[in-house]
Amino acid sequence: MRKVYIRYKEDLPETTMCASALNGMRDRSIHTTPFYGFGDIESITDLSVDVGIVGYVGDIHQALKVLGLPKPKTIDYPDCLNDWMHRKTWQSTLGEMCDHYAEKVFIKPATEEKLFTGFVWPNACWKAASCSMDTEVLVSEVVDFKTEYRVFVKEGEILDCRRYKGDWALALDRTRTLEAVEAMSGWKGCPRAYCLDLGITDESNCCLVEVNDAYSFGHYGLSDCLYASMLEARWEEIVG
Repeated sequence: MRKVYIRYKEDLPETTMCASALNGMRDRSIHTTPFYGFGDIESITDLSVDVGIVGYVGDIHQALKVLGLPKPKTIDYPDCLNDWMHRKTWQSTLGEMCDHYAEKVFIKPATEEKLFTGFVWPNACWKAASCSMDTEVLVSEVVDFKTEYRVFVKEGEILDCRRYKGDWALALDRTRTLEAVEAMSGWKGCPRAYCLDLGITDESNCCLVEVNDAYSFGHYGLSDCLYASMLEARWEEIVG
């Protein structure tokens, strides 16, 4: 990649993730230039496989729309990681949830990434208040995660692992974590770069929370250069 547009607010990158991407891209000798909002993306004329964009999920989706490319499919709970789920999951709609489901379950968007933040139903159903009743959702049994980690993977290699929630003294099982990455590498839908979120419960010390794509993601302290390299790899794969 030779150039990257990064979301700014006034004179600074808008988020810590944007700032980290800025530093990492510069370390990789990639030219950076700011853009200042969602509406600016349509005026960018040189987006390509080697000219990318860094910002919110919606920014990337809009950039792909400008290029005439589809949004990447959500990953969430790939079949190859069923042995790491340790809970039942199924697909439904918000309407079906409202009409037939009162028991506590965890729901998140099924097809539109980050349409709303996942939550325990029905405790925080206001988070999806702006969505239509036919919005497809992924539903799963509620899991009590004691600790959650984000494993950063690029080209099948673990670059780093960062705890983002829970007890710092609880560690993931190394063998099971490596096996999960190996299972992902053998899956035909595996992206070049992704985040494998794993947690520890009373029953398992390596339970899948979810898989997140790496075209826009939280770094939780990952080094700037590694963060930039993951964003770069995923952009090139999506556009290329």
